[in-house]
Amino acid sequence: MSSEDPAGFKISGTVMDEDILSHCGAWLRPGVHLVVLPWARTLAESPIEFLEEIVIFPSGEIALASLNIQETSPNDSLAWHQSAISRVDLETFDHQTLIAFPLSFDWDALVAGSHNDHLDFIQFLSEKADALALDSIRFQLCRLDLLDTLPAKAGQIDSNHMMAGALLYNAQIMQGRIIGGAAFTHFPTRGLGLSIDHLHVPAPLDGEVGHHVAHALRLYGSLLEVEDQSLKFVQAISLLEFLSDPYRYQNFVEVKKTIARYVAKTTADYQRLLLRFKELTGNKDQQTGIEQGYRTLIVHLGKRLREIVPSTDARRQLFLELDGYIRPIIGHMIEHSDMDWESYVDVRRSMKPFLLPEN
Repeated sequence: MSSEDPAGFKISGTVMDEDILSHCGAWLRPGVHLVVLPWARTLAESPIEFLEEIVIFPSGEIALASLNIQETSPNDSLAWHQSAISRVDLETFDHQTLIAFPLSFDWDALVAGSHNDHLDFIQFLSEKADALALDSIRFQLCRLDLLDTLPAKAGQIDSNHMMAGALLYNAQIMQGRIIGGAAFTHFPTRGLGLSIDHLHVPAPLDGEVGHHVAHALRLYGSLLEVEDQSLKFVQAISLLEFLSDPYRYQNFVEVKKTIARYVAKTTADYQRLLLRFKELTGNKDQQTGIEQGYRTLIVHLGKRLREIVPSTDARRQLFLELDGYIRPIIGHMIEHSDMDWESYVDVRRSMKPFLLPEN
């Protein structure tokens, strides 16, 4: 049994002891192979099956025996022995949240590839999982001010933070292989990670706006992982600039007018936001010539964010504030993701809640 969620995925019932091929085998055909990635720092209580042919399985709730994983043999190349040394094996996958999806790729090229090729492929598979579902999940369940829920990258494992891996199955030859190694440079350690139940955000549709918002979700996901707060602040402002106009650079004087349309509820609120965005970007005192805008101080004058905002709690509130500007824009774009950009701009121009009479 499974129930279809209006967000574009199905929450399935338990699949304890169900074999993965009974769940995913229909995806596979010559040249299209099964990819299974571990996903550390995540907890799922029930399988989540997206309509884009990707499913998330809770730890220990899907059997992998039918994938016929081949052990490394003396005849294998050095690359496969290097994967074996990583100790990413079938048992590793039995104790992780798993992500499974079909992918078309050259199996023979994978078998003949070097260890570096395998590491690069793990990174590519992780990015593919992001685009299919994980960027949307992070957008819904994570926040810029809260690092404790940040999940690892798809492919990373809980048992050894240095290593990542991927299980790949070729249905035509009925064999699977595991590649593993140090594919990523860092692993989040703060907090307990992410519970990924109760999802409600749909994936972007395939319109021009949908393509832009998919990129915005990717940028937001990358922003969550930035540890340096000064850099994180600058990248958050850059994301707002992209959301204002994906095609060209705009002066922030114009950008802030667009952002305020999504947030302001009254005329006074709108004017307050315009002044606040000036404080956050470029804000030179006309009499003294002293610059006080956060972004200009960081980018051009070499200040650190903690120098500008010394209080830890105030910096956390700042990122919560920025999240509050980014989130409604992306959410609105997802709702209109089937539109072409010019039509969406017309919709955006009609958004003037700040011109309504104040109560």
